Amino acid sequence: HVHPSVSRDLLSPITERRIGSRCSSLESEESRRSAAAALKTEETKDGDVKMEFDADNLTKDEELLDREESINNKKLKMREEDDDEVMQHVNDAMEVVPPLLTRQASKSMLSLSKSQHDHLSGSLVPSPRTSSFVEGNDIDRTSATDNSCLVYSWGWGNQSLHDDNDDRLPVSMLEKSQSTESIAQQLLVTSRLGTKSIMAVSAGQHHSACATSQGTLYVAGTNFHGCVDPDAPDEQVYSKPRILDSIGAIRVVQVSCGFDHSAALSSNGSVLSWGSNSDGQLGHRKTNQQSSSSGPNRCRPAGMVLSKGRRASSIACGNRFTLVLTTRMSMLACGIPLIAGHREPSEWGSPRELPSLVGLPLVALSAGDEHASVVTTHGSAFVWGSNRKGCCGREYPRSLAVPMPVKVKSSIVSSASGRPSPFKNWTVMKKSDGLLVKQSDDVAIQHAACGAEHTVFVTRSGRLLSCGNNDRGQLGLAACDEPSMKVVSVQHPTEGKRFVSAEAGNAHSVLLDSDGDVWLTTGSGLQRVVEGKSVVAIAAGGDDNCIVIASPPSGGKMLKRQFSVESAVDGETIVDTVESLLDEMDSESDKKLYAGQEIAKRTEELVRYPAVLNSLFLDPKELDEMFQRIKQGDIVVRKAVASAIERGLKEGLFSLRDTRLMYPEAVRCLLSYIRFFDIQHEQDVSFDVRGDCLATFCETILSVPFEGYKALHSWVTTLYTSQQFVAMLVHPLLKNLNVCLRSTVSRDQVISYQPSRSSVPVIVAVLSWLYTMAEEANLASPTDFYSDGVSQIDVESLFADLCKMKKASRHERSRNFYMCAHPFLLSPGCKRNLLQMESQVEQYKAMIGDIQINESQREISVDPFFHLE
Repeated sequence: HVHPSVSRDLLSPITERRIGSRCSSLESEESRRSAAAALKTEETKDGDVKMEFDADNLTKDEELLDREESINNKKLKMREEDDDEVMQHVNDAMEVVPPLLTRQASKSMLSLSKSQHDHLSGSLVPSPRTSSFVEGNDIDRTSATDNSCLVYSWGWGNQSLHDDNDDRLPVSMLEKSQSTESIAQQLLVTSRLGTKSIMAVSAGQHHSACATSQGTLYVAGTNFHGCVDPDAPDEQVYSKPRILDSIGAIRVVQVSCGFDHSAALSSNGSVLSWGSNSDGQLGHRKTNQQSSSSGPNRCRPAGMVLSKGRRASSIACGNRFTLVLTTRMSMLACGIPLIAGHREPSEWGSPRELPSLVGLPLVALSAGDEHASVVTTHGSAFVWGSNRKGCCGREYPRSLAVPMPVKVKSSIVSSASGRPSPFKNWTVMKKSDGLLVKQSDDVAIQHAACGAEHTVFVTRSGRLLSCGNNDRGQLGLAACDEPSMKVVSVQHPTEGKRFVSAEAGNAHSVLLDSDGDVWLTTGSGLQRVVEGKSVVAIAAGGDDNCIVIASPPSGGKMLKRQFSVESAVDGETIVDTVESLLDEMDSESDKKLYAGQEIAKRTEELVRYPAVLNSLFLDPKELDEMFQRIKQGDIVVRKAVASAIERGLKEGLFSLRDTRLMYPEAVRCLLSYIRFFDIQHEQDVSFDVRGDCLATFCETILSVPFEGYKALHSWVTTLYTSQQFVAMLVHPLLKNLNVCLRSTVSRDQVISYQPSRSSVPVIVAVLSWLYTMAEEANLASPTDFYSDGVSQIDVESLFADLCKMKKASRHERSRNFYMCAHPFLLSPGCKRNLLQMESQVEQYKAMIGDIQINESQREISVDPFFHLE
């Protein structure tokens, strides 16, 4: 993409230099001519410059070559020559280099207008959900004005980012009583990476990697199965970080190193993976020839198959598996069945969601040797995989095939709140404008890290929680041979300080505190290794490998990327946007039509993703207020919103199929969905005419396991007032039930029913469950459940239904639906009419009970009620 301000005169020599630089890296004269012919430029009528890459002139390998990094290499050489004038040309050329084109789009012409360019060229702060960085509010994340930062690295020389082959072990330095300043000087990387602005780091078992603010990826270490560079010889050692050329011009925002494979997250939300694919850990789509579980051991970088519309926001690589956190707060996994779930071996390489994690609002993930963990936005952590040495925080079983919540001790805060709590360690506090519902800060987890046989967590209050093996003090405690099968708490060594982030290697852990100091676990406990350097990111992996990014002493600007990235969906941002658009609708603005369309779009986005919806509206009042404002728009807005909600509900409910909604944070979206069914059924507003959405929703809520029902019961009884229970849960279902029961009679006395009438049984089943809950918690009166639609059914039809129900056996009653089996829906008048008809029928039966018919003589004799003597 080329900005219109780039002149044609400047573009031509730069383009020629790019073609020449690219051609110099090709092997044959024929490939040089092919590459030169592939890159074409033309000028549009508006002055924009287009670039076209002809895929027919490029081979598959050539498409993945790094066109942009040739410019970076020139830039580095020019910096050494201190040629400012030539540097200006290269900086301009950076605007010329387009992103890597996929094979499907490589034949199309790409252009960029000035307004689009200004929007995309802005720099963004790294997302706090990226595992490499801590929360932005926890520490002061700054960097020098020259866009460089300090990098500290230690561990084994053939695995880390030292720029040399020396082993750097801070533990031995601490044993010699060296000062932290002296240790930091010995750990500082002073050569190649010392002049870079590093944005993301990762350390694995055999290799390490980092990404710069320009999206350049550097790798170093031992090249087992191509985990460093698949084009290099196997097991070759790269002691100095080198640019990975095979990923092309893709800009990397995060990188993760596994045992013998690697993955990189690009700025557009796609994931590239390379190295060993023995168990499908790369997430590449298998061909027909690769039907077995065993994949190739050396794979070049290729895109992970995330399915249509999905974008990644964070990645984590373990031993033979990979985890991907999407921008919609869901997680995909591929690789060994212990982590990615049991399925056919041919499906191991396809990233899939775990059924038990669907609906959870996930914001962070971590991969260990053979176990993994995820963290929700509300502070719950879930672990699964191998439970060696109690690394999952449990004594048994030896492995967890299903993610289970981390067991932590009871919080003091939650028990002292005074209000009933929906779940353990949750607090409900009354505010002036509603309720504050959250997990207690001393147990709410904001960061997790998995090692080989241990796991560490950091809470919002800054406590360290850890479990598993502690033979080398990796839990933050003094080393001992007895592992910790339960989660233990470790306080910061300095009173008043708190931890904000943690990373784990095979048998060590690295912690970052609120002052930007780095602590390392040793056999005697926690030891500070980097002090006063304003560290912003840490990484750990393998045997004693660690990488630390710190701001330079000069301070200055916020650490920023020099390109835009695919941001994760923030539910609060969606709600704030809807609120601001509603304000525009209320005002006499000319943008009402645009605001109405945007409201419909944002509302659809909200209900389409259950995990995003579960991250919001812990106070039901907030959802009710927003929905009431949406309903009060004009007819055009209501039509658009009704259609958007119907589309969003279909997609959202479809994503919940074949899942196990058993965790409290996953099932709460079902309660929120009920409110959205309260769209007014008017003549000009059509919503779910056939009742498909409503039927699917009721079937979903009726298929929830017992644990999910208990969670729903706790949410309702502790958060909903009587008025909210009736208005947000009961009335929407009753309105839809009344619509489904409507019927019309034509002139020919033909009765026509609504297409959605088939949804009546499941709607009544959900209402029956709510009625039982209301009786137990005294949330509603019986009159709140009376249905006008049922009362309007003629009494003959209801009586016939009653007779069928009485004659049916227990097995038939369980298989068939009878309206009279749910008397809570019948109004007193309807019940009175039904009883009167039943009494009249019984009297008639009694009257004709003594009639005797003689068919042969064709006579009828009636015995009197009373015999007179």
